Amino acid sequence: METIYYCCSISGLKVITPHLDAFEKLKIDGNRGKIPSLLNYIAHNNEFKFSVGKDSRNGQYFICERIQDSLYTALKGNRASIYELKGSFSLCVDILAVDLPCEVADEEIINDMFDYLFELVERGLLKVCLYPDRINGIPEDDLDLVNRAILQYRMYGECVLKEIAIYHPQLLTRVKQGIESDLFKDYGI
Repeated sequence: METIYYCCSISGLKVITPHLDAFEKLKIDGNRGKIPSLLNYIAHNNEFKFSVGKDSRNGQYFICERIQDSLYTALKGNRASIYELKGSFSLCVDILAVDLPCEVADEEIINDMFDYLFELVERGLLKVCLYPDRINGIPEDDLDLVNRAILQYRMYGECVLKEIAIYHPQLLTRVKQGIESDLFKDYGI
């Protein structure tokens, strides 16, 4: 039996039920570990504020601020729960989309997500990189954010340009140029 984890802002749940994703399919986004579950929760709808991932060389998870004080602003004082879910799951990657309700086996309540991140850092389980510092592999010219914005524009439209204008106005011209040059148009979106 495999264990998966699910993070959300609601405490005290006994069963996690699937929700509609962007493609209107019912699913639960589970992860193999507590840390990737927490990072996916933090990064959801914050793609232009933080970069999250796992270092392929040493396996350490990281979160990297892309805007000054964005972690503090988004997380300080906010609560979350990381749920351990029961079930028979077949995982071949770190993220799993489960389409059935899952019973909760255990719950870890996080009273302050910002403080919790730095507890994980102290325990050597996570690397946090505060702006303007960067994790190795994040380009100095922010090409990753430009490309992500172009791809998301193709999926979601003008709202992405508004977000870039707010959080990364210095990238707006490059994003618009990429859109106009049909960058990523071949991806079918």
